[in-house]
Amino acid sequence: MQEEDSVPKPPPTKVRRKHGTAMDPQSIAARTRRERFSDRIRTLQRLVPNAERLDTVSMLGQTLEYVRFLQHQVSELYHGKDPAAPSNVCEKWKDFMEAECASANQGGSI
Repeated sequence: MQEEDSVPKPPPTKVRRKHGTAMDPQSIAARTRRERFSDRIRTLQRLVPNAERLDTVSMLGQTLEYVRFLQHQVSELYHGKDPAAPSNVCEKWKDFMEAECASANQGGSI
């Protein structure tokens, strides 16, 4: 018995988890949050013209500018002005407005 006790035992090996998805509640919640964020960013990219080719921060800036542009367009409509008139169209969104007017004239809808 003494001889067995005198032989040093190797330290216990750490049990490593298999690579894959984490199962603790905090990791699951973080993954769900990231998935929802990604889904909503993709939806926003589809709604804002020319936003598909941008990184997230640039795309959010582009979205902010586009919302301000749309608010201006609504204001113009509310006050009875033609928002598609050349003097009322912001240069950045001019191509977009021309394409929208062309599709509206051809009977297309947004």
